[in-house]
Amino acid sequence: MHEVMTSYEQRGFAVMDGVLPRGLITKLQDELDRLIGGLMGLPAPDIDRHIVFEENPTAERRDGIEAGKGDAAFIIGDLCRFSNVFRQLLSIEAIVSFAQAALGSNDIVAHLMNATIKHPHIGRRIKWHRDYPNRYITSCASDHLRAMICLDGMVADGGATRFIAGSHRIADKRAAAQAHGKVPHAFDVHDGQAAICRPGSVVFIHPKVLHGSPANASPNLRRNIVLQLGRSDAPIVGERESITGVAISSCSGAPVRASLALSSTQDLDRWSNPIA
Repeated sequence: MHEVMTSYEQRGFAVMDGVLPRGLITKLQDELDRLIGGLMGLPAPDIDRHIVFEENPTAERRDGIEAGKGDAAFIIGDLCRFSNVFRQLLSIEAIVSFAQAALGSNDIVAHLMNATIKHPHIGRRIKWHRDYPNRYITSCASDHLRAMICLDGMVADGGATRFIAGSHRIADKRAAAQAHGKVPHAFDVHDGQAAICRPGSVVFIHPKVLHGSPANASPNLRRNIVLQLGRSDAPIVGERESITGVAISSCSGAPVRASLALSSTQDLDRWSNPIA
């Protein structure tokens, strides 16, 4: 844990290997595949609100590669809305303990959970961005982090997430000003350090570290589950998901919904930023 925390503090991201046991990896992969296979049978409002397909962006966002099929899902939002299987990730001891240590509080709540899928040969690139601030769900200050659970691991030619180490050392106000001014980040899609890891690893992401990823040029799937966690006393703005405000704990028993400090829509306008 010490080495992982040191990496997170110094570089703005850290890889923790071997977090999920093989059985749980397989269970989550199978459930995600089941969900992906049934997406087109969901009610239209659910599809419009929670699903982003590979056909939506331009080929330029896929490094010039045509999508090939319109029903290839890129993001499935509010994952626990569609299956409670993924709630098991709210009680993984390594994730809970790291979040508590990194955020300086024993009282941690979930903000969001999504699945990000890069399909073989067509999975789009993701532009350089910071998770703080964002216009979906964010703390008013940078009092949250993301845990990216890598079900298939990540390799360089498979669209692995890349980071500009040390770029998290920036004041909240400056990060917000850059976001509002839509200041472009002068990095190539292959710059930075790739978070290469094995299946079942977790990549912890500081909310202000610059990160992005190239398209998936490999013949393999890249399925990640992204979990955003924050302090229970940190005001948040934006949307609400099924797990927003659920207290996470590594103890046995069902998580409880915490009393969240909520901010006004004026704060949302103040901190909003498009998500890549």
